[in-house]
Amino acid sequence: MADLNADLNYHIKPARYAKGMMAVTPARDGSGWKTLAALLISEMPGVRWSNREHAYICTPSRAAKFEAAVRKVLERRTEGRQ
Repeated sequence: MADLNADLNYHIKPARYAKGMMAVTPARDGSGWKTLAALLISEMPGVRWSNREHAYICTPSRAAKFEAAVRKVLERRTEGRQ
């Protein structure tokens, strides 16, 4: 069975080339389109794409806000299934 929340998979780690920043890497699904996690992080203010990191670069507080947004979407999805 396919994972219904596969479009929300991501990894957060400290950025290698941007001191004090975080690198958010949304998982790709192979379709060529942005996943929901990529759309959420890319539309946030103060976030930029880094080809060198292959990730979105943001501050640690913005990464925490992104995680909160993902949790909110997951909660809405689970409420809709019940």
